[in-house]
Amino acid sequence: MNWRRACLQVHFPEVIIPETVNIYEGRNIQTIFCLYALAIHLHRLRKAPSIKNEAGNLQFSAEEIEKIKERLQNAGVNISSSGGDFMISKGPKLHANEEVLLKINEAVNSNDSEALIESLLDTDGGFIFVEKHLGTKYLEEFKKSFSSETSLAASQIQAGIQIVNENNALERLERYLLSPEDPDFEELSFILADLDPQKVIQAALPFYDELLRDRRRGQHELLNLEQIHDILSVCNACVQVHISAVQGNEEDVYESLKDPVLSLQDTLNDSYKNEYYKTLNRICAANEGNAEVKSSIGFTIHELTKIVRQIGELSPEDILVDKIQNAADKNDSQAFTDYIIAFGFHNYQPHFRNAYVDAVKVEKPKNKEEIHALIDRINSEIVAAMEEGAQVLRLNNALMKEEEREIKDILLNSTWKSDGIVMDAVLEWYYPTLQDNLTQKRQKLNVSDDENEAINVSQTYGNGRSKVVYVDMSTETIKPHFVEPEKWQKWPLNNEEIKATLKKVNEKFDEHYRKAEHKIRKGQMTIREYLRRKFEIAEEMKKDRAARKIQTSYRKMKTRGHLGELHNSSKPSVDCVRQFIEILRNSQLDYDEDIKIERTRSNITHLIKANQKLDEDLNELDKMIGLLIKNRISLNELNAVIERGQKIEAEKDAFDKRQPSVRKPNSAIAQRPLEILFFHLQAEPVYLSNLYNINDVSPSKFFTEIIFPLFHFASEKREEFLLIRIYSEILKKYIESLEKSTDFLIDSNGKRITEAFSIMFRGFPSHAVVPLALKSELKDFQNAEKAEEHLNLRPLEMYEEVNRRAPESLDEALNDVKVATVLESSKKFVANWTARFSNKIVNNIELPKNIRYLIKACFHDLRLHFRNLKEAELHRLVAKFLFSTYFQESLTDPTQVKRETGETLTPRQGEVLRLIMQMIHFAVDGQGFGADAPYMDSLNAELIQINNLFTSFTAKHLMGSDSPDSIYGLNQYSAFAEIVKPTLHIETKHVRKILDELKAHKNEIIKDEQSKLRQLTDQARIPESETVVLYLRPLPSENFNEEHEGYELFVETKKLLVEVLLCGCQGSNVIKILQSETTSSEEKENQKLKEKNNDQFETLAAKKHSVLRNLAELEKFGLVSSEDSYQAIITQIAKDIYSTNKYRGQRKEQLESLAKTANELEAKRNEYKDQLEKYQKYLGNTLDNISMTSRKPSIQIQNGGKAEKKLNKRISKEKATIVKISGDKLIKKDIAAVQDKENSKLLSKTSLEISNDPIEKGVFHILINHGKKIAETRLKLDFQKLLTAQDKYDEEFVLDEIVRVRPNAFINYLNKKFHQK
Repeated sequence: MNWRRACLQVHFPEVIIPETVNIYEGRNIQTIFCLYALAIHLHRLRKAPSIKNEAGNLQFSAEEIEKIKERLQNAGVNISSSGGDFMISKGPKLHANEEVLLKINEAVNSNDSEALIESLLDTDGGFIFVEKHLGTKYLEEFKKSFSSETSLAASQIQAGIQIVNENNALERLERYLLSPEDPDFEELSFILADLDPQKVIQAALPFYDELLRDRRRGQHELLNLEQIHDILSVCNACVQVHISAVQGNEEDVYESLKDPVLSLQDTLNDSYKNEYYKTLNRICAANEGNAEVKSSIGFTIHELTKIVRQIGELSPEDILVDKIQNAADKNDSQAFTDYIIAFGFHNYQPHFRNAYVDAVKVEKPKNKEEIHALIDRINSEIVAAMEEGAQVLRLNNALMKEEEREIKDILLNSTWKSDGIVMDAVLEWYYPTLQDNLTQKRQKLNVSDDENEAINVSQTYGNGRSKVVYVDMSTETIKPHFVEPEKWQKWPLNNEEIKATLKKVNEKFDEHYRKAEHKIRKGQMTIREYLRRKFEIAEEMKKDRAARKIQTSYRKMKTRGHLGELHNSSKPSVDCVRQFIEILRNSQLDYDEDIKIERTRSNITHLIKANQKLDEDLNELDKMIGLLIKNRISLNELNAVIERGQKIEAEKDAFDKRQPSVRKPNSAIAQRPLEILFFHLQAEPVYLSNLYNINDVSPSKFFTEIIFPLFHFASEKREEFLLIRIYSEILKKYIESLEKSTDFLIDSNGKRITEAFSIMFRGFPSHAVVPLALKSELKDFQNAEKAEEHLNLRPLEMYEEVNRRAPESLDEALNDVKVATVLESSKKFVANWTARFSNKIVNNIELPKNIRYLIKACFHDLRLHFRNLKEAELHRLVAKFLFSTYFQESLTDPTQVKRETGETLTPRQGEVLRLIMQMIHFAVDGQGFGADAPYMDSLNAELIQINNLFTSFTAKHLMGSDSPDSIYGLNQYSAFAEIVKPTLHIETKHVRKILDELKAHKNEIIKDEQSKLRQLTDQARIPESETVVLYLRPLPSENFNEEHEGYELFVETKKLLVEVLLCGCQGSNVIKILQSETTSSEEKENQKLKEKNNDQFETLAAKKHSVLRNLAELEKFGLVSSEDSYQAIITQIAKDIYSTNKYRGQRKEQLESLAKTANELEAKRNEYKDQLEKYQKYLGNTLDNISMTSRKPSIQIQNGGKAEKKLNKRISKEKATIVKISGDKLIKKDIAAVQDKENSKLLSKTSLEISNDPIEKGVFHILINHGKKIAETRLKLDFQKLLTAQDKYDEEFVLDEIVRVRPNAFINYLNKKFHQK
């Protein structure tokens, strides 16, 4: 009772105080709640310390918390729950005693702080949170609101107390935060309790301290109350998340994360609830017991934010992996299977599910790949276990049937054999032991004799053999079980038992071997002796066979030795040379092949020349016939067309009768400067690349008049390779001149490069590869374009055409319905064909050698010059070069398109095709549509895909570390090889052009002033014949060359010595050969050579004497020496033999290559012939049709009085002609396009007067008279506009507001009236 009276003395609410009977009956909940409320009340009166909030330090299970809540509610206690704190509802408003208020006002009025404190502490006053030591500050605060007229109210007093307390607490907090001493969490707790006692959580004190200090360091002024409340709220929210993660579930965690204080609402995703809970729970568990963690909070607001964002960045794949792990942990097999199937694993076996679940539960894979690998491993382990189980069952059944041979086969082909357990030597010992063991086990288990077939057995698998699968063979298919079935055979020997038995037998065998080792060794010695004797006999027979083989192969070996000496020795012997001297005997085949090569080259030269001319003429003829079809040329011009066709036919016939040219024997000396000069122009690309870089040289003429003829139109591999090297050098110099990679192919030099390379590629047969590969697409494109009524991507132009006025803005044009409709359909059409052409190019075209060489060279030069460029950017630049120079030109060439599709490109088709190629070019260059054409920006996504296509296509062809030269199998030194004997057939006009350019720009092309090529340029003379054959050769060496005084004598002497050797003269060196006596057989052979070569020497002895005399003369020049028996001339003959042998091999390849080129050119010429025949036939029919007329023939009296019909001829009138026609006739002839009855009525009153313009061809002047009431119309009609309307299949053509005509009918009418007499 005293306790109750004491509670009432401090004005504690009586309703909260428990009754004595409640305490007696054990109703402890109300008692505990009373104590809690009393503590709070006493703290407010500053008669007791505050109760500390231990949330986060104490842990209760969810069941305990719910039970306590239920008991409180049953007890009728009004509570609210927030984060585990049970807060007392706020009490009633303050009502202070009047007497106490009077004392307080008197104390304030008299400035008596001690009396003030005494009155404030009076329990009758009901004031709370009064601090004794703050009396002076309370007095100062109250004076601010006190006046003699009005006294302080209770609410003003309590508010003043609160303000002073808060200011005091803030000052203490400031001193605390600025104190250099270590943190005193007890002191901080007291300070914060004065500011916000309900929010202070003991577990969060370290984080309060950290955040408060951080905030204070970040500003100059004191922390305010709002900032402190924010910090406490954030820390408390973190505590609540921690409590939810440790004690709650995924819903609790998600709700705590949604606290607005944490500012995570926009980041949270309710589908990731489980991820939040698992991650935070795992962190809390890891931090438990960790000394480095400051408190039980476990994480800060920054850590929480980072965790939530990381989880938000998880991919669906990561979430699915986590779900699989969660299902495995919960043993939820169905959910596990559903998630695995969602991944689409084809290796998933549903009947292995339990094994997968166990493995995932233990190994905890982190991603899809690890799960896939785990499933693969489990599959292989279980399959292997099932195979071993089946093997065990087969062995048990064989033991039951006592099939010893079968048992041996099983053991020899088993895993026990591969594991080294089963040994061949012990094979006979295994069966009886296994049989005994099985019998004993069956007896021990009391197995019936009727159960004599093993159908199931347990089998271990996995690492350490810790897992068990039960193999069942009771059906046709083997089934695995992961839980032991109810009906299961226990009597069959399992794998482990069989292994133990086999090992035990092996040990017994080893023991037996040790005991009988002496006898075994004796037997082995006997066998070894027998085998030794047998081996000796075999060796003797082998030696006999080897000796015979050596004897029969001796001569071959000697010949191979001579061949090696010929190839490698600097001083080959006469005997060596004699072995191969027959190679130098010129046969009829050598002569025929040389002549054939020259004639083929000459034929190729003339074929290329004629085909180029014929192609140009046919293209011109094609254009003129097109004009004829459109009625755009007169009769005189038609006759010119016919004469042109006849001229082309005559030129073709003249070419067919031409004989190929061959070189005249006596022209060698005069042409030698040209031969050397042209050789170095071919082999050293620096000279012609210098010529290209001279700006006044046209890229077209540079190729057609200089490069292509100089390299014999690239008709052979060597010439093509050297030509491509010229352009590679040009490209290299251009790249080296660039300052930025972004200027590549954009500046004026870049455009010149594009033009030059496009022209060059057109000269190769590979130019036709692209249109040929896209033949079907080009045909489909032409058909699709015809089906499109309108194709226009210029909205401003369309608007003006439709509305007869210019739009005020682009938006006005785009908002027009007709314009928008046409624009969208046109964009769709262009985008579709852009994608289709691009895919066809990258998927169906194999790049030819020349373009592969150049893109590799381009990539190499770009990488060297722009070392900071990434690989992808280099690929893009090379792709740009590839498309700009090769693909774009090939697909927009009207001639190539017509050749493949058979149809001429219409102007609109050509325009659309060029637009498509321009779009692909944009894509390849990484460009797109921007602000200048915003209506096209929807195509940018398509352009990005095309960019990726071409970049990947280019990268594929750049793969590999091989050099560009490896593509041709040649290099920069190949042109100078001794066995290379290049021949050039070239027209004299091209020789003149090349020499003119060299002489005009000699200093820029050949920059070395001391170069002999400068001298050769001045010495070179233009041949007199129309074509010339040049045997190209490099500049001779300094020591021994053709300019040497004794060179021609050396060559003549070498030729005579070869003939001596061919006659079979004997001797070990040149001197002995020449001094030897001539035999009859040698003389006979010499006479054969004389008949063939028109030899001037009567006898072989005279020839030998001449050779000796020449050698003595050559020794004076220092070219040979008698001291080494004239070895120099033998060495030179050996080189001739080696070179001749290789040359014949190359000549065969050369013939095949030339024949292939000639056949291709002949095929192309036949195409031109067929085209020419079609044109001739068409022109013939045209002439026949011209002589006809639609009018009736006239009857005329001829000489002799005979009447005959005479047909009038078609002519083109040059005089002005006037034709009149009424509106009625226009309607009757179906020329007029009548709109309605009103239009028909007006049209019937109309008349037209049409006249042709005699000066401006194709132009008509029309006067339209509508009667008296309507003004007449005068207009000028361009016939081409009518033709355009006809091509577009327009239904009507407007002359004025009343008269509209049908294009086809009106064209026929004008032709009839103005082109027939």
